[in-house]
Amino acid sequence: MKVNVSNQEIYAHLGMKGGSTAFVVNQALYVENHDGRKMELIIFTEGFPLLSKSKWKKT
Repeated sequence: MKVNVSNQEIYAHLGMKGGSTAFVVNQALYVENHDGRKMELIIFTEGFPLLSKSKWKKT
């Protein structure tokens, strides 16, 4: 994840983690602002052909 200095003004914590296999792509995002509000977003995908996955990585 590219560091963006302006994010430090909005978020106390910001993190992202991805994981994948040949046909599964997963992504998790965690955000906490300076007021203590938290949000977690997790995306689970399955069944994508290998060609589609390689196109995603290029963008």
